[in-house]
Amino acid sequence: MLKIMLGTICLMVCWISACVGQTNSTETISNWGEDVQGVQLSITMTNTIIEIGSTITLVTVIKNTSTNSIQLAQIWQPADYDVLLKSGADKVYHLIQQPLVIRMKTMLTMSPGEQNVRIIPATIGKNIEPGDYTVQATRSFSMNGTSFRLESNLLKVQVK
Repeated sequence: MLKIMLGTICLMVCWISACVGQTNSTETISNWGEDVQGVQLSITMTNTIIEIGSTITLVTVIKNTSTNSIQLAQIWQPADYDVLLKSGADKVYHLIQQPLVIRMKTMLTMSPGEQNVRIIPATIGKNIEPGDYTVQATRSFSMNGTSFRLESNLLKVQVK
């Protein structure tokens, strides 16, 4: 019964996050990844100590400060991002599992000045060793027919 409740809650969070969309919000975010053609990606988390086997929630924000519209391919929301857990010992874990079946993708257009906010769940697998890590998200976008890759800011976390 608990698994069904947790699964239902997870689905609701994913559905709600799919409803969160574009905004012209002026909320201040000071920690952004590198600027790529006037577009940047930021991630935040509420907790920096993570239990092995748990699911973390990242809030991602893409801002388009360029003078061009950009397109974001949307396949399956969590899989649109790659969330990496990196150790100082060069271990890299991909925290989002790709779906077995990929539905047809849609394109989201972001006009200049817009932000796109998403809530992304990611699981800390039982194969991950305890230690100090950084979390980083990546996401592709296209502008004028050319594809680019965004890298977010780095977040320091401890896995226990």
